[in-house]
Amino acid sequence: MRSALVGAQRSDSDRWQFSTLQISSSEPFTHNRLKDVSHSFFSLTERFVAMLTPPLSLLAQEILDYIVDHVVLPHWDEDLVHLSLTDRVFTARCQMQIFRKISLDDDDCTKSEMKKKIKKKWDILKASPWLAKHIRIIILRLANPQLFDNLSFVKILNLMTQSCASPHTLEVETEDHRPKRFAAGLLQSSLFQTLTTIHLTGWKSLPLDVIVVCSNLKNLNVRNIDLGDERKHHMLTKGFPPPKIERFDYCNSHHLVRRLIKVGPPTAPIVDWCQCKILEASPHERSDMSCVQRILKLTSHTLEEFYLTTYSVSNIPEEKRQFPLKTLVNLELMSNLRIFRIYAAINCRGKQHTVLDDISAVLSSMPSPNRLQCFFLRVSIYGGKSFKDCLDEDWEGLCIQVVRVSGGRSLSFRVEAFINPHKLDDRFPGDDILYASLEERMKRFLSPYRNVKFHFLFNERKHLTARNLALADRSFTARCQIHIFRELFLEDDWDETFKSIVERKWKILDGNPSLARLVRIITFNSGDPKYDAIFTDVNFMKIMGLITQFANQFHTLRLQAIGQKNLPGARHLGTKLVQSGLAQTLTTLYIENWTNFPLDIFSLCSNLKDLKAHHIVPRAQAPLDSRSDLLKLERLEYDDSEELMKKLLGMPDVHNSALVTASGTVQDIILYDPIVPDSGRSLPLGEFIDLKSTKNLEAFTVSTIINCRVKHHDVLRDLSIILATLPSHNQMRMFSLDISVVGARPFKQCLDEDWEGICAEIVRISANKSFSFSLFIGVEYQSHTRKAAGEGALYESIEGRIRASLKDYPNVNFSPLNNITRWELL
Repeated sequence: MRSALVGAQRSDSDRWQFSTLQISSSEPFTHNRLKDVSHSFFSLTERFVAMLTPPLSLLAQEILDYIVDHVVLPHWDEDLVHLSLTDRVFTARCQMQIFRKISLDDDDCTKSEMKKKIKKKWDILKASPWLAKHIRIIILRLANPQLFDNLSFVKILNLMTQSCASPHTLEVETEDHRPKRFAAGLLQSSLFQTLTTIHLTGWKSLPLDVIVVCSNLKNLNVRNIDLGDERKHHMLTKGFPPPKIERFDYCNSHHLVRRLIKVGPPTAPIVDWCQCKILEASPHERSDMSCVQRILKLTSHTLEEFYLTTYSVSNIPEEKRQFPLKTLVNLELMSNLRIFRIYAAINCRGKQHTVLDDISAVLSSMPSPNRLQCFFLRVSIYGGKSFKDCLDEDWEGLCIQVVRVSGGRSLSFRVEAFINPHKLDDRFPGDDILYASLEERMKRFLSPYRNVKFHFLFNERKHLTARNLALADRSFTARCQIHIFRELFLEDDWDETFKSIVERKWKILDGNPSLARLVRIITFNSGDPKYDAIFTDVNFMKIMGLITQFANQFHTLRLQAIGQKNLPGARHLGTKLVQSGLAQTLTTLYIENWTNFPLDIFSLCSNLKDLKAHHIVPRAQAPLDSRSDLLKLERLEYDDSEELMKKLLGMPDVHNSALVTASGTVQDIILYDPIVPDSGRSLPLGEFIDLKSTKNLEAFTVSTIINCRVKHHDVLRDLSIILATLPSHNQMRMFSLDISVVGARPFKQCLDEDWEGICAEIVRISANKSFSFSLFIGVEYQSHTRKAAGEGALYESIEGRIRASLKDYPNVNFSPLNNITRWELL
């Protein structure tokens, strides 16, 4: 049994005062997809239900929109679903994003199964036609795209095109040889009138009508497209004006491109190039590059952005060489070009032409004056330790052309160098020397030309981090340093000893002592057998001494070992903290994987408020003095550290005693995976938890398991027993239940659980006040690709029983979620 107590604060009347209690099991339980989804679900539920006091409708519209925008950008659609369930004010906003896309995939589907899938989508939209107004993007990944013969699909399209804002993007991936009905279907559905973006992938015989019919088309993206025999195409679109595309992106589709760039009689134009502003192509596909110059000529007066950055179909294997571009790309007519990006490969294992000379020749063809504002070069380097061929390239010659093209104007010159390893986790000896040499050579050459803003990125710098941002411009340096040096990491590296890392960190701080004032957190993380020696290491003590000068800023110490360690040297840590003055300012302590841990640290750090202990065994000594000023904790979390907790609490039964000593200040209880080890059965929590003294409890969260393959106690009745100990007059406003179901249809054990009983307890403790009951239930899948048979019926049955029990209690807001969510249907 693994347990965690979170939050304690001492008062005159009570030894401990907890704000949060956490308990989890010592045996990891594989939740697959359930664990990730439930984690985000409960974190969002707690954040927006517990922290934002209802009604949320009182919040400004800008704040609500900001919350939704914050969730939609970096996260999955699941998070939008979770957010939409937290409060009704989010529902409409989230639906706009959730139903923004509709997708169809016939992977592993028979024709009859595909028909059922399409009909199901139509039934949903027919029942709720207002959902169609949100759909903007249609994605079809189909082996056979004869969808327009399907009546339900045609009805879906007609419903979407009737809304005031119809879909604007169509993505179709197929390998069908003769998609006869596709263009006719677009015409029939009127979808052609609203489409502005089309992505086509894998067509072996693309009917040109698909492009021509969409006269409002602005963005065209084609991948792996072939025309087949154009004479067999039956043009249905005579009289349609060719679309005026503004962005064209292609790869491995030269037959189609050659047809698109044919203009003038007797050939009817397929597209109009007069407004094209953006062109993207692969510099490593020779057949594609043979079409580039013709496109450049057609767009010479309008093209503003030129990207030779698309990866080739073969993904540039090591044996592939960069072929010359200077005979294929001439920029002499491109006076309006603002952005030019190119992706090059330098292979140090074989002979090839000098790549940078070739790129310099392309730049030399650009006229002067021009409007270029940004030139970006990304270089993939293949090779070994010396990288001689790469270093022998004419990097200064490239800089000469960049300076010429700039013409004294401000120009951003960005270079990203990337060494391609044999394996994803490979690192090359000497790569840092290569990066430093290239950066220094170009910086030195460009230093007299202040109008050229040079930025050099390599593997570790390519992401937008505080460190990279600090290097981008001096105006960011001071602001980023606050974040960069906030936490001092003393961690093992694969090619550097722990002792040398500490020495290197000291040299950095010794050379810049003012940086020590920014340090708030020190983290140790090591698997080094000599890790223990850190507490008496000279350089470590120098670091501590320097930070001492700013001790009032320091607040967190993390001590982690890789694999449980007996660290006798840790006995010096408490003394060192006191000597340095850091013991008085330390408020947060995380300890992990230690045996023989000294307890005097807790007595010495009298202002400790947050303690997290994982896999800790304390030294054999007497329990701490109960009169100590130690335990002013606001958060205490422990995991597989019962002996430590017994020492701190001075009581043998750590779980229940924790609640007794916590008294009435517990605000949040979280029970994670309370499972009996090696059994697959949930722990009988009623034997451990009693809520009668937790009069200020506001939220109670339980993550548990119902195993339909083994006999065990009634999980929900056990939880009802716990809830029954909570007095009727209480502050509880949220109960969150996360259940993982193990087993197969008919899930008898789960269905036999007392769902009505736990609802009765929820009604009792809600006491007519606004109350949130969140349920996530998911069946453990036996594979990642198939759902459990009868899973949907199980969810519907449980949700129906709960809603029936709560129908007369509108104050209880029930929010169900399961593995089959409504957004997945679309």
